[in-house]
Amino acid sequence: MFIQAATPGLVGNVATGQIRSLVGGPPGVLCYNDSPTFGGSDTETNKQLATRADGVLSSVDTGTYRGYVQSGNDISGVLEAKVVDAGHSLMLRDIDPTTGKHTGGKVDVWMRGENMATIQDSFAFSFEIVEMDEGQFEPVGALSDLKFRAVNPNIGPDNPIIEMLDVPTWGYEFVDARTGKVFDLTNVVILPPDTIQLSSALNDPLGIALTDKFVGSYRWRTSNKHVFSRQPVREITEFVGEATPVVNADYYKLFAGSQPLDLGRSTEAGDYMKVIQPLGQIPLQIPSGNPISVTDEHHVMLGGTEWLFSLGINPITVSVWSLDRTIQYWSPYQPGVEPDFTFVPEVGDNPLGIKTTALSRITEGLEVLVDYEHDENFVVTYTVNSIVSTSQDTLDTERHATADVLTKESPQTGVDITATVVLKKNSNASVVDSSIRTALARLFGTFKMGTPVRQSDIDTTIRTVSNVAYTVLPVTKLAKSDGSQVILEEVTVTTKTDWTKIADWSTSLNDVLLLEDPLDSGTLDGGGDFWESRAVYFNESLLTLWDTPPDASGVPLNRTSWGAFIIGNGGLSIPKYSDDDTLKALRPSWTDAEIAEWRVSLTARKILVVLPTGTSPTIGLWKVDYMVHGDTGVKNIIAGPIETLTLGDLEFTYDEEPDFSFQVSGGKRSS
Repeated sequence: MFIQAATPGLVGNVATGQIRSLVGGPPGVLCYNDSPTFGGSDTETNKQLATRADGVLSSVDTGTYRGYVQSGNDISGVLEAKVVDAGHSLMLRDIDPTTGKHTGGKVDVWMRGENMATIQDSFAFSFEIVEMDEGQFEPVGALSDLKFRAVNPNIGPDNPIIEMLDVPTWGYEFVDARTGKVFDLTNVVILPPDTIQLSSALNDPLGIALTDKFVGSYRWRTSNKHVFSRQPVREITEFVGEATPVVNADYYKLFAGSQPLDLGRSTEAGDYMKVIQPLGQIPLQIPSGNPISVTDEHHVMLGGTEWLFSLGINPITVSVWSLDRTIQYWSPYQPGVEPDFTFVPEVGDNPLGIKTTALSRITEGLEVLVDYEHDENFVVTYTVNSIVSTSQDTLDTERHATADVLTKESPQTGVDITATVVLKKNSNASVVDSSIRTALARLFGTFKMGTPVRQSDIDTTIRTVSNVAYTVLPVTKLAKSDGSQVILEEVTVTTKTDWTKIADWSTSLNDVLLLEDPLDSGTLDGGGDFWESRAVYFNESLLTLWDTPPDASGVPLNRTSWGAFIIGNGGLSIPKYSDDDTLKALRPSWTDAEIAEWRVSLTARKILVVLPTGTSPTIGLWKVDYMVHGDTGVKNIIAGPIETLTLGDLEFTYDEEPDFSFQVSGGKRSS
């Protein structure tokens, strides 16, 4: 719900859980803010007014750098706008993929500000029909098993056969092409992803051979993902189907459609949801696989296209009837007749349509009933920051006609803080805790894109709170929150000591090298989960990034040049570098735990790269995008130029200041 502070200014920016009452609210109504509030600012000073006026005067042409800055900052809800144009280190989407050179002409306007909206998309997964002349099958195992595998390289775990088509009058059946033998598809079982098994009670293998060609029509799923209608997407909150109850979030993930410095974080991001099968979980068939029947759907034919009501309709199952169901109108699949209607294909969230033909018996304005079967329809609920689309719409009306301008959402990086705070005598710890959290929320509320936070900032802010004696330094934790995105972190590779060749994994064509400069923050193997946005750049060119670590032989990493693997917090066993045998030979008295800890110190948060044999990694610049997971320790958090630091998880332990009201002198206590 919308809230507004009773007192304007920075004082209204408070931490999570600090709003507990409503001004003028009904008695007994409690409230709680589950995230920090933002947007409060103090009255503009004369200096700030003069700076803003200067910006307006110098930005009359909205198609200039200053014009984009001013236009962005003038949009309602935008707290700050930063422009990345030609020549900026963060402008990568103007690189010509054929030449690798910047061509210019593109502008990214990064926005800080938030106006969250909840959106719902209805969709069905997309399918294709394979006709009889293309639907080839081959026997699997013994002929008596009546198992047949589809010969289709596009079918796989994510794109399985969903349904065998069984309409003999229309030519859809399963046949041995050599003998002409027709099989009964009743009770056929689909063995995902590409195999079917016929009923032995209704079929026998007599007269067929292993070398025979078998043909049949089927539908297979061409995609198990849904691209969201609104972009970019912050979070999926619910996924539910007609036949499938609310789906556990383990079975689907939000995938980044593009890198942040390409189209990511913009209205053209292409973020999508994809169904996955998590390891160790009970398999869940999505969609359910059983078609849903619709009968007597009422439509009035008015000359144009009449859209049916469901998505994922199988056109073969569509039948159109008169209201009294005495006349069935001919489908384009009906053989030997002039069809009364044709189909307009389903596109996106527009369902299948029917359109009358020139010789149709369906007259203008006629009411009809439509029967059909469709695949399970789903509804996905998700959140977006509408500031991005609002800003894009505004700049689209102001930019030069040929300008390629994208507005993007500034990445928010949470900062987790754990500390011990010593209080003055007789202080109320719960009151002080609330005040500390509010003070830190106000501190972070003043941050602009690129503003860093240091341990001294945290200490100073905490010590300003009433009844705080001091903060125990160093604090226990000052690190980035899980799920934060790091963009273009530089990896130092300037001398021979900055990299190590892994001889056992290198080949005659490729050198596998370990870059010795570790990442600043903790991460997982691969630089994050496989659905998250990650990248390794060499001279601004993307390398192939592997999700899983190489095996003992270096496979698959060492198979091709210009590849990379980011080692996570747990480190990696590398032959003759960090494997057990090598480390134990150097430290024979160490325990297994000590060896494991040493391996982590040698390899964790480092990058393995594959270059053509003899290529030095020092000839270019190395940068990396990755997701933060399991970051620990205490370090100053330096934000990138488009990154905004926000308050993450806070954990405080409170001690009380010792009583120094007496001193010990000569072995006796004196006051």
